[in-house]
Amino acid sequence: GRTVYIANIDKKVDRNDVRAFFETLCGRVSKLRLLGDYQHATRIAFIEFFKAESAIAALNCSGALLGSLPIRVSPSKTPVRPDPRDGAESNQGKGKNGQAEPEALRDQAQAEAPASSEEAQQQGPVDVEVA
Repeated sequence: GRTVYIANIDKKVDRNDVRAFFETLCGRVSKLRLLGDYQHATRIAFIEFFKAESAIAALNCSGALLGSLPIRVSPSKTPVRPDPRDGAESNQGKGKNGQAEPEALRDQAQAEAPASSEEAQQQGPVDVEVA
């Protein structure tokens, strides 16, 4: 696959930092989602590369410092949804398209979702993104 999941990302690091880090060491990034919220000390990202070799190189970056923390990189089977900030086709406010996401974030989002709204439960949790 061409997609990796990165955990333990320093909160001080932004999307451009993450992209620059992986493009410098691994190869061109086609899609990047940087996710997190104020409850968690660290953030996570999904990165899809143009080439599978880049994703393999990214796996070797586990333990490297990004900001002040060692990141953890693992293979991901989750396709990366385009980020509206990348100018790719927009989701136009639609919720999740039934895609998997890390359990901690999913559980967090479900705890905050209004339990009475059927629509919220059908669509699933919404990504909380911090710029």
